[in-house]
Amino acid sequence: MVDRLELDRTHHFIMSTFVKTGLAPHYTDIAREFDAYPVEGKRKLHALMDAKLGSCG
Repeated sequence: MVDRLELDRTHHFIMSTFVKTGLAPHYTDIAREFDAYPVEGKRKLHALMDAKLGSCG
């Protein structure tokens, strides 16, 4: 089961980075934000993509 709060925090960081820099953060940037190893940043990104937020189907 995916933690909805974790998804929300990850999504917020990604969107905030888009606004600040105009670029998507790399998964290592996500890991750094959450004080985690790079593999954990990649896992957070994949969990967010798998959640298909806003998807109609």
